[in-house]
Amino acid sequence: MIEARRLWHRVAELSDDPLLGLKVGSTLPPQAMNIVGLIAMHSPTVEEVGINTAAYQGLVSNSGYYASAVGANGVNITYEAQDAPLARHPMQVDSILAATILVLRHCGLSDFAPDLVRVTGTARNKLSDYERFFGCPIEMGSPHPGYTLSHAKLAIKLPNADAALLAYLKAHADALLAAQMTLDEISLAVRAAITARAHRPVTLNVIADDLGLGLRTLQRRLADAGTSFRTLYDDARMEDAARLLRQTTLSPGEIADRLGYSELSSFSRAFYGRYGVRPHKVRNNTKEKGR
Repeated sequence: MIEARRLWHRVAELSDDPLLGLKVGSTLPPQAMNIVGLIAMHSPTVEEVGINTAAYQGLVSNSGYYASAVGANGVNITYEAQDAPLARHPMQVDSILAATILVLRHCGLSDFAPDLVRVTGTARNKLSDYERFFGCPIEMGSPHPGYTLSHAKLAIKLPNADAALLAYLKAHADALLAAQMTLDEISLAVRAAITARAHRPVTLNVIADDLGLGLRTLQRRLADAGTSFRTLYDDARMEDAARLLRQTTLSPGEIADRLGYSELSSFSRAFYGRYGVRPHKVRNNTKEKGR
């Protein structure tokens, strides 16, 4: 999530194209959704596409999720970004909105259009570009990006739906999710053991003892999960740093000392390397929101 957000912020620094998010999302290849895209293509209706995509989105991204609310005229679907020290860039959200509609069009509904789309883009001179792609009225600069879909559009049947293939794909996706959760379990256990020690300096040996595992067994299981003790320890300290910056009045220097950094500069570099933003900027943003 953080790496993707850092990339979008960097791209925004290099490009002044207000339509970049729309352009990226509207040209995303179906392969980018992996098995989730295939599940969408073989779902029976537009509504089922939404349900299945929400169920398996963890196999594609952890940056955010869609939340829906049923109204008299249909369903309002809002994209909610996961909270993190580095905020999602508006262009990234618009790319996700465009990519979602593109998936439906890849499903055989080449002219599919929502009833309304709420985008984060504010360049009103580009309104026609948004209308041209989405094929419906656009609400620009919305703090609640997403779509409105009528019940009739939710009931539209997909021409390429295949119940047997869908069942196979969902079974495979369930297995992938289960494997992902299994790999996450050891990481979560190590993180919990680190947190239990209040982020005091600890070693892999100490955590292995806390979990009742042999040192080499723990090393092997972490490697199988695609991570390491050092990575988890650093992540734990950085997440604690972000929480302290947002929820306490401790200065960056005091936080650095609490987390075991010998110098504020070392803490600042580590925090910037993780989130792409300096600690004092997170603290200043927190103060501004509290006013």
